[in-house]
Amino acid sequence: MSAGPWIDADAHRDDLPAPASQGGDATCGTVVIGGGISGLSIARQLAQQGEDVLLVESTRLGHGASGRNAGFLLADGARSFAHLARARGTDVATSVRALGLGTRAVVHDLAGRHERIGLVPCGSLRLAGDAREAAELEQTAAAVGTGMRYLPAAALPAPWRRNGRFHGGLEDPGDGLLDPLALVHAMRRELVVAGGRVVEETPVLEVHEDDDGVTCRTDSGVVRATRAVLATNAWTRRLAPAALRPVRAQMLEATVDPMPDWPQAMYANGGADYWRRRDAAHVLVGGQRAVGGEAEETDAATPGSAVQSALDALLAHLVGETARTRVTRRWAGIMAFTPDGLPLAGRAPDAARIYMLAGLNGQGMGWAPGLAVLLAEAMAGRSGVLPDCFAPSRFGDTSNGDSA
Repeated sequence: MSAGPWIDADAHRDDLPAPASQGGDATCGTVVIGGGISGLSIARQLAQQGEDVLLVESTRLGHGASGRNAGFLLADGARSFAHLARARGTDVATSVRALGLGTRAVVHDLAGRHERIGLVPCGSLRLAGDAREAAELEQTAAAVGTGMRYLPAAALPAPWRRNGRFHGGLEDPGDGLLDPLALVHAMRRELVVAGGRVVEETPVLEVHEDDDGVTCRTDSGVVRATRAVLATNAWTRRLAPAALRPVRAQMLEATVDPMPDWPQAMYANGGADYWRRRDAAHVLVGGQRAVGGEAEETDAATPGSAVQSALDALLAHLVGETARTRVTRRWAGIMAFTPDGLPLAGRAPDAARIYMLAGLNGQGMGWAPGLAVLLAEAMAGRSGVLPDCFAPSRFGDTSNGDSA
């Protein structure tokens, strides 16, 4: 029960041959390392710009965090627009919001050609766990507009008014739900159609650049390329210095009778808890990471008992004591967090030919496709498209994992 519903149901989901493993040496224009949502997003963008792209995945496409999340399409991360604007400035908050809007555009475009993505444009409801968060959500609605609506506690839907647990909410009608692994495979199909190549089950052990290009040593050969993109998220530090730390996210799936009326993507307590209906018979509940404490700062993608017990309690609270529940799956995925909560996109520190798209801070589905559009444009020579706040070099010397 440790893989999650998307991976359990995984097939390559199209009529293309399954990706092969690397059988020797290879050459290409750009090698993209990592076959999750970040790697597929940037590889697809580059291939559609006419680049000779080879994507190399250590296991199977999307079998890391990309296939282990809740399938939320959220324009904003755990930090609200108002929080970011106050802490980092309006320009940074606007840049982050733009990533989510860019991703929406990419996903809606893909969904028009790939029904299996299962995009449901149902919107999201963020619930504030205290008065301060409620004020931030209200300020966000005022600052962003575009259909956002703040709901005071008394105006929340009935299930969330109980016991005064939540102090307000923010509806974003542009958000939605999807099948995250189907999104990965849709991108893979368009990458291959554009001329890109994909290999799985091929771990990259080392990346080195020189004046002539980039050399990637795998467990079965060598890839020579003009440049490389590290899209390995929590595992990026195995290949290059990066200000990243791995963090485990845990979830469960359950049947509930009667099924709750959860029409939206639900996000609560600053993103610490989240839940949704997956289909007519199952709900997904995730979060409660604080219960696990330091034990959740790990790259071991196995469920932990403390957090899973807390998720059981959260599920019971959400559906009510009289509902009958049965947990059908428990699983975990590994995210990558940066010291400032913003992603890494651009040239790797002290590198000329190695780029990064990593550190998505638990918001890979909402940010990576939009961020890949900007990174591809920057790699094509268009200056000023990537905000400095996303530069991997912003933390100074990260050779020992420390930030300046």
